[in-house]
Amino acid sequence: MYKFVALPAGAPELVRSSQKDRFYAHYLNGLLSDTARQLLPLRHWIQYQREFQLLAELAYYGLTTVHGNQTLGEEYCNIVQVASSAAPTIARRTGAVLVQALAPYVFEKLLEHIHWKLTNRAFSQRLSDEAYERLTKVVEFCEETVSTLRKLHLAIFYLQGTFHQFGKRLTSIRYILLRYSGDGTEPSSMNVYKTLGWLVLLQIVVGLGKQLWKKGFQRSQTRGHIQDDCRLLFARRDRTHTDIKCPLCLEHCTSPTTTLCGHIFCWQCVAEWTSEKMECPLCRRATLPLKNWFHCSILQISNVIAQTNFILWYA
Repeated sequence: MYKFVALPAGAPELVRSSQKDRFYAHYLNGLLSDTARQLLPLRHWIQYQREFQLLAELAYYGLTTVHGNQTLGEEYCNIVQVASSAAPTIARRTGAVLVQALAPYVFEKLLEHIHWKLTNRAFSQRLSDEAYERLTKVVEFCEETVSTLRKLHLAIFYLQGTFHQFGKRLTSIRYILLRYSGDGTEPSSMNVYKTLGWLVLLQIVVGLGKQLWKKGFQRSQTRGHIQDDCRLLFARRDRTHTDIKCPLCLEHCTSPTTTLCGHIFCWQCVAEWTSEKMECPLCRRATLPLKNWFHCSILQISNVIAQTNFILWYA
């Protein structure tokens, strides 16, 4: 006879629950973005897309996890949060949500600010070439380290099947599965996730080995003064390359892209614009971002050429 029991939740339940939660958070983000599209100017709507996503995640998990309720994904998989054989406190639940949603946002914005500083002429000219190169390497090291830590966390989850989210690991919030006896997670499915964990660990080891070999190979190479001067010259040129401001986001252009009519925008800004209207945001002429031409069909490009009636002059 079956009886209702509480079992430790396995990796399959946690993955399905996380997928459901991401789906509903993304759905809420879409509703919020559509509402903001009707209220805000287009350049502000494009500029604050990441903030809309953060607000949707905080609203979704704030109304469920922080409030002490199950998320829709947890309810779908019939799992419940526990901490030390009891319900987690509101401080733990709030900390887990902030680490899950707010920490990646802060890290992304911090890196964006540092990249903007490095491409700013007034800031970069105050740095020596050696300091600029050292700061660039520090930023690259931070990005690689965070990426490696994420992969390592995912590999440990696949092997142990305990903490799927980094915030839950820091706050020691686990899950229990409420089911009838005999309906637990099948061992075969757990073996599949363990195999994935070993594959992720292998990917991490190969990536680290490749980076160490690359650094050792670069150190063994003899570089002349001409090569160093050229590298510093191109680095100085790249710093002043993005001084042009985008008319849509009013910030310095990131990945500058020109339209057929010659206006320059950020690649992301003009791509978002042309996804709705195939025209220049300034002069309203039919156009496509030149950087994206290789991903367009020949028919699309020919239609734009026929509408704009432009002439290409070659020097």
